[in-house]
Amino acid sequence: MTTDRNRTTKDDDGRRTQLVAAATRVISQGGVAAASTRRVASEAGVPPGLVHYWFSGKDELLTEVVASLLREVEQSAVATDPQATGESPEETIRAQFRRAFDNVVRSDDRGRQIAIYELTTWALRSEAHAELAQRQYSAYRETATRLIGPVTDQLSTPVADAPDALAQLVSALFDGVTLAWLADPDGTDPDAIFDLFSRLLAAAPPAP
Repeated sequence: MTTDRNRTTKDDDGRRTQLVAAATRVISQGGVAAASTRRVASEAGVPPGLVHYWFSGKDELLTEVVASLLREVEQSAVATDPQATGESPEETIRAQFRRAFDNVVRSDDRGRQIAIYELTTWALRSEAHAELAQRQYSAYRETATRLIGPVTDQLSTPVADAPDALAQLVSALFDGVTLAWLADPDGTDPDAIFDLFSRLLAAAPPAP
């Protein structure tokens, strides 16, 4: 007698990963509402039944899409040691922001970035999935900590003594700039914003 394959185990044939990638493309093109299992199957070039074989339903599939996008965010964060590069804290902070934003726009796929915000809203609207949104922003803060951490001890005392608050501020700033750029690219200048923030942060006076 055969047994059902455990959906949560790592797939050897790559089908589960293939379906998550297809769902991400569908959501990028048409939003969460467009991500029916039939549409995802068509995008992946597989029979619809295969989606239900690997996922219990649309909710589980969307949960995996969010997890996949979070892994991309975490893997794209590469911290730079200013002592190794000879950069000032201001230069390092500015470069980290610029590098992170380049990852946002590298493929010029606005639909993919909009999809991330739509998935956040989807998670927040469901009590069963609200934890996903919390995990998303927790990952953003951890990424900010990793990127800014190497320069924290070179900043003024009030900033260096509040690393958690700094990570929250950096995460919120980057998230807000990204959303503003998506909504109004002509009226949003990420480089100018990151440059100003880097200068303000590096120039913060010491505590009295």
